Amino acid sequence: MTWRYDRAANTVQRTRRVEGDQQSTTSISRAMRSIFGRLNAPADESEREAALDPLILPAAGSGGPQPFTGQVESFENASLHYQGTGTVAGREAYVVEAVPQADVNTANITLWIDQEWYYPLQWNSTIVVDTERRTVTTTYRNVTFNPAIPAGTFTFDPPANVTVTERRIVSRTFGTSGELAAASEMAIPDPDVPEPLEFDSARYFDDNGTVRTSLQYTNGSATLRVTKSEPRGDSGTLPEGDRLDINGQEAVIQSFESGTSLIWSCDGYRYTVFGDAPRETVRAVGESIDCG
Repeated sequence: MTWRYDRAANTVQRTRRVEGDQQSTTSISRAMRSIFGRLNAPADESEREAALDPLILPAAGSGGPQPFTGQVESFENASLHYQGTGTVAGREAYVVEAVPQADVNTANITLWIDQEWYYPLQWNSTIVVDTERRTVTTTYRNVTFNPAIPAGTFTFDPPANVTVTERRIVSRTFGTSGELAAASEMAIPDPDVPEPLEFDSARYFDDNGTVRTSLQYTNGSATLRVTKSEPRGDSGTLPEGDRLDINGQEAVIQSFESGTSLIWSCDGYRYTVFGDAPRETVRAVGESIDCG
């Protein structure tokens, strides 16, 4: 439950977030196993000094948002460098740097990972934008794992005359598109996605009654996502970009440093295909999706 109190407007928005799984914790655990597994498996003895001693990794110790830009596969295609140890919030941490391939537009990330719980306590994300180098550092302070939390610690009592609005967010992740279809009232797209991209996961997101579903495909380095969402606001307005036709519907295709985006509306739904793939591939995937 999240409370947002706007003192000036005298309003409170109360948001209840319902997670259908433990995806955040699982993602962090998978990332840690991937990182340390690679560091502990040097290709030859010359790399041994850069690797940690063999470790038995426990499951990630805590939930919370995944603190990385991109998915776990981003680390699988990056060069990992063990930078020794450091201290964050009074706790000893391993320091690992992930440097993406030269042709991959992903931030350099340095992680300070707790030596006991293998949970990131601090991370730097560095990216170059228009020749300008930008670094964002996030650090946890006053860190305690599995503390005893007294009842009422996070109870918020708004003023008596405040206006309270309710918001409920439901988020679920599925291993197959069939499971997503069974959990959603809307029809789920069945796109024709070319190899070597393969199905990775399906997502259901309900923001106060407005539903968005997505299918994600990956080949280990590139990722493509197909999203179908219910209208929100002026869903008929398309963003700026190159106009084209998708199965009789006006669409917009845009190119960004992070990938290509194709957007159109049909039968009251908004469709989006986005991924680090050529325009021709993104457009072909869009054209393979039936409206409705």
